[in-house]
Amino acid sequence: MKIEIKGWIFFEKSSYENEFSYRFSAIEADKYVREGDVCIRVCEHTIHAEVPEGFDPTAEHIRQLNSAKEKLRREFNARIAQINNQISKLQAIEYDAGAIVEIQPC
Repeated sequence: MKIEIKGWIFFEKSSYENEFSYRFSAIEADKYVREGDVCIRVCEHTIHAEVPEGFDPTAEHIRQLNSAKEKLRREFNARIAQINNQISKLQAIEYDAGAIVEIQPC
């Protein structure tokens, strides 16, 4: 199957790079330049490509979703561990009502 991708050629350099390079983008990248970066629109361009017949992105899409799910699970479990740690520390503190001191207004 033949596809067409319309976009632009840009001459650009990120703040962490030493040299300029040319890049194709299907979005108007020069509208989203970060401070310290340079992005100059050179010209419009269309890329023509042949996508293999029967190409099915489903398996890769599922892999990416599973990866995102696993990342969220790790972050969630880490946060739960932090909260459990805070609870444990609070439960280890002894409460002594006689030790409470009232603060007198000035």
